[in-house]
Amino acid sequence: PMNSTDENTATTTIQTILEGYLSEYAPATAADTDGIRVVSSQEIILDLADMADISLNDLAAIMARLGYSAARRDGKVGWLIKAK
Repeated sequence: PMNSTDENTATTTIQTILEGYLSEYAPATAADTDGIRVVSSQEIILDLADMADISLNDLAAIMARLGYSAARRDGKVGWLIKAK
């Protein structure tokens, strides 16, 4: 079993990987209209599957901490991101 130090290290590692993945993007809001992408948690997890085993809950917590918000747009629910 992992202790709290191991869990913190894993969370930090996952956050570092996500920050790299999102380096060309910034958080968007529902009010933004141009250049917005809606990306599901599952899409992100699949994109990063070769790098880390990321749970939906870990991803959601880190995305929220990084300032991303979830919304429904064009019938799709996901994280709102926009190109920097």
